[in-house]
Amino acid sequence: LPQFGAETAARQQLTELFDGDTPLGRVCDVLAFALPLPVELKQALLAEPRVDRRAATITDTLRLSAARAGRPFPPPFSAN
Repeated sequence: LPQFGAETAARQQLTELFDGDTPLGRVCDVLAFALPLPVELKQALLAEPRVDRRAATITDTLRLSAARAGRPFPPPFSAN
């Protein structure tokens, strides 16, 4: 997802979201809103009452998107 590339405002906001004490449900809601997903998927995510299912759907969607682009998901992390 290019909008979360190098030092963008979106990446900074995403980092702050994950580093904070934000509950998983709210993280899922923010991602469902912010990610370039089909409207039907966004609606399904927001309508799903179980946060574990919403998180799994977002993860699966990101994994599929990365696979289509020829990138691993999650990306490899630095050894630092």
